[in-house]
Amino acid sequence: MELKKKIIYFSMFIMIMLGLYLRYLVVQYSAVDTPLRADAREYYSYAVNMREWGIYSKEYNVSKSPSPDSLRSPGFPFFAYIFYNSNQDIFIKHVLIAQTIFQVISFTFLFFVLHRFYGALVSLITGWFLWTFPHFVNINIYFLSESLFTSLLALLIGMAILSNFAEHKRKFYYTFFAILLGLAILVRPTLQYFPLFLFVIYIIYYRKITTFSIFFLIISLLPMLLWGARNLFVIGQWSDPTLMINGLYHGSFPWFMYHNIPESFGFPYNFDPQANEVYQGVGRTLEIIFERFVEDPLNYLSWYLIGKQFFLWQWSIIAGQGDIFIYPTLASPYYGEKTSLFTYSINKFFHLFWLIGAFSGLIVVIKRFLKRETLSFAILVISTVFLYAILIHIIVAPFPRYGIPFKIPAMIIFAITFSEIIKWLKRKFV
Repeated sequence: MELKKKIIYFSMFIMIMLGLYLRYLVVQYSAVDTPLRADAREYYSYAVNMREWGIYSKEYNVSKSPSPDSLRSPGFPFFAYIFYNSNQDIFIKHVLIAQTIFQVISFTFLFFVLHRFYGALVSLITGWFLWTFPHFVNINIYFLSESLFTSLLALLIGMAILSNFAEHKRKFYYTFFAILLGLAILVRPTLQYFPLFLFVIYIIYYRKITTFSIFFLIISLLPMLLWGARNLFVIGQWSDPTLMINGLYHGSFPWFMYHNIPESFGFPYNFDPQANEVYQGVGRTLEIIFERFVEDPLNYLSWYLIGKQFFLWQWSIIAGQGDIFIYPTLASPYYGEKTSLFTYSINKFFHLFWLIGAFSGLIVVIKRFLKRETLSFAILVISTVFLYAILIHIIVAPFPRYGIPFKIPAMIIFAITFSEIIKWLKRKFV
């Protein structure tokens, strides 16, 4: 093996080892203040109630059969259910370890797929982010769906790349990609419109509808359709509109404040006297938003078109502890451990730079798409996931926490863009 390849593989090995070390530190030495709070408590309740009562319910610590519901998507509760233990602390620990291991597996897969089909530079740039980006590392300490969704997103993007370049069994890989997409939808329902969005993009670009593309669409939507059928049979409605209402309503406050009151930042709905009215239905929610839009159109227009992206992709989490922490965290390697702080500092320094590069790269892809220039299916998928995240969060609440998983396609787009710039410079000046 030539020296260059040895250096590349050694660099990949070091990155993986560094990623394992950082994740070991956070899982072993982090302490979350009241880990079962808000969303986490509901996820916990679903898993426990499924195990103890055979009922999907968010009711917490019940002594009798709880009432079934469909407020939360079942992906993460079913994942947690696998690692159930009657001891609450052990149960939580098992889930945190499991989701960390799953993240390592999915990131390793994507890392090597990128190296195989996009070369050393793209894989090493993306690999640095995958293994050291503190948000990716730290989401493993919470009993929340973010880690699982991030892992599934990494897997399905890796599978899309493999499907595109594989010489054999391509339909098998495409089918597996569709299955992973279907599972990801059950973890994060904001992804439920993505299969249709990708299908439309596919038709526009390739100007054809194939039997297999329809099959792909059906497979990717099947888990969600089955879950909807369960809801219809058990609770009498296809889905609980509460999450849709919350997404629309919580995302309607310009700059996440109620009437620019500083104290309302992050939790503007707590200051809104009309807060209870939105739960009359989606129609009433849209009516309230429209009325406020008419009253201050410029503020709302700038919020929906610009402000939301600023918050979705920013570094610091809001409506939580802040920085890279979702729930209040009493102890963390990121408070003082040297390696963690070193990787944290580098990532924070380059955060805005690579985001600008990612958005620039996406613009280039969109231009090439509109001109019908050659684009691989893999690039089409990666860019479509990135674009979908931008568009869907124009509609719903753009909490930075929700943007963490979608930074994976953004990072890949940046890495590919940077690699293409380097190639262009070499052709021009070398």
